Amino acid sequence: MPVLSDEDRRFLAELFRQRQWMMYRTVFPMLQNPWDTEDVIQSVAVKLTDKLPLLRSLEGPRLTAYLAAACRNTALNHRRETQRRAEYPYSEELGCPGQSLAAQNLLPEMEDRFLALRQAWKGLDQRSQYLLRARYLERKFFAEIAACLGMQPKSARMALTRARRKARDLVMAALARLEAE
Repeated sequence: MPVLSDEDRRFLAELFRQRQWMMYRTVFPMLQNPWDTEDVIQSVAVKLTDKLPLLRSLEGPRLTAYLAAACRNTALNHRRETQRRAEYPYSEELGCPGQSLAAQNLLPEMEDRFLALRQAWKGLDQRSQYLLRARYLERKFFAEIAACLGMQPKSARMALTRARRKARDLVMAALARLEAE
């Protein structure tokens, strides 16, 4: 986060004072939780500190639309992250997630999924493996991936989408084979 001058702080404070209700009305219907809504608006404020020159250049409806889009996108990301966390409960009683899964008798199902993933990985071509590994394990940006493959970042994004589809199809086929056994 950049160090803000007094002028920048005043600008942001005035911007949020004028548009806070619009931002709240944009986020709250998506999350239905006032605390999460406030968290998202605070996150937007932090993210927008990097965009001060752009914010100063926008006026009226364009500025409002930009803020609404930033709020909407941040709210969607927040909702996705909350759903992801809810899928993997942590048992405080048992002390670790592995024990929690064993207690719920989910380990055999997870072993099947892992086996299906291994089989699917072997069925992918090297390019698809590279794309998935670079993006999700190495956390590379599309520009980096594209540079390694000699393509445009948009093409790398589309290639990754296709690789994900291939991997999903292979995993589903492997799971179906395992269930049939």
